[in-house]
Amino acid sequence: RWQSSGSVAAAELKPKGWSTGVVVAAGAAGLVGGIVVSNEDARLRNLVLPSPTSRACCDVQLTDLQRGLAKQLEAIVGKDHVSCNKVLKGTGCGKGTALAYVQP
Repeated sequence: RWQSSGSVAAAELKPKGWSTGVVVAAGAAGLVGGIVVSNEDARLRNLVLPSPTSRACCDVQLTDLQRGLAKQLEAIVGKDHVSCNKVLKGTGCGKGTALAYVQP
């Protein structure tokens, strides 16, 4: 990246710099990239997780068949292996009540 001014002498070698256009383009790209990253970061920080008290799917009355599920499971695997209305916590967030929970 050295440019000679005509003579081969080492004392006359001068460094070749970046052109103004390249410097301006790199600065503009950095500025635009910074703005995009900043906007995305602000958007992600404004996201709100749902309230733990919000319910979306389970506010309906149970049918007779659903109410009898625990008894049917107890008859299959034994009463010691079935828990009714057990509160479970999700892996990421949230928790809920299981109608019947079967464990070994």
